[in-house]
Amino acid sequence: MAGIGVVANPHSKLNRRNPDRSRYLSYIVARRGYVAVTGSVAELSDVARSFKEQEIDTLAISGGDGTISQTLTAFHRVYGSDPFPQVALLRGGNMNVLASNLGIKGTPEQILYRLIEQHSTQKPIEISQKTSLLVEGQIGFLFAHGTPARFLERFYQNKKGSLGAAWLISKIVLSRFISPAFYRTIVTHTPTTMQVDDQPAAQEDTIAVLISSLAHMPMGPRLFPAMSAAPPSRAQLIAYSTDPLKASTQVPWDAFLRPSKPSPIKTSLVGEHFRLHFDSLIPYTLDGELYHPPSHELSFSCGPVFSFLNL
Repeated sequence: MAGIGVVANPHSKLNRRNPDRSRYLSYIVARRGYVAVTGSVAELSDVARSFKEQEIDTLAISGGDGTISQTLTAFHRVYGSDPFPQVALLRGGNMNVLASNLGIKGTPEQILYRLIEQHSTQKPIEISQKTSLLVEGQIGFLFAHGTPARFLERFYQNKKGSLGAAWLISKIVLSRFISPAFYRTIVTHTPTTMQVDDQPAAQEDTIAVLISSLAHMPMGPRLFPAMSAAPPSRAQLIAYSTDPLKASTQVPWDAFLRPSKPSPIKTSLVGEHFRLHFDSLIPYTLDGELYHPPSHELSFSCGPVFSFLNL
């Protein structure tokens, strides 16, 4: 019986709080697998080659959404067209968006214990197939441009977890009334051309453009309802276009309370291939990591479909 390969990111939020976590994970895995603590992205390729040689059947990842993105990207490059192991998400990050979409709860130790128990008894485990996005060679599940990327830029300057994120959101909303100059550094228009597959291109002054193969956003809202029953290799684009000063009330109302309803401020498209042209050359985010686009035009498609264990 093939083993379990665990990749642990010591820099993820929950793992930083518990520096002994990798030792606990190794103890739980024992002789049923391998634990690799990766301190950098460069180390992931070596780990992927090692795990492939060991013929692991399950890749377990302890870390947040950024760790999952980096790990799946490195492993997919190594495995290529060869069969990819099933994936177990142990959580360990700040938001854990992908794990939450799969309904996975608990600490990394608790989830790994459930995995080892089921692996030992060979009980069948429910599997969810999830389509990824492949953006400039990077695998992820949630792309965002505009206000979300500007928000993360500001948040990462003084990152303080979920409470810090909530405080920054409150500060931005209040600054709409007491400090509009600061507000407009985060919430502003970007002239954007959007085309999905062969559908007609749409041109809007967008506040935010989001593309996801998952149904739920961070903190819970089901912003992408089409993804709950979407066929494989499809993702949903949601773009908001409204006056920046009105966005503080209109966008939350639409996103949290009317996500599946048509809206005059929202463009919603589902497809496989996406072409975006932005007048402003600003970073975008993929699974919480910030990237700089190579040009004003960004074209990408849905990526590999992965098999995730519902633990």
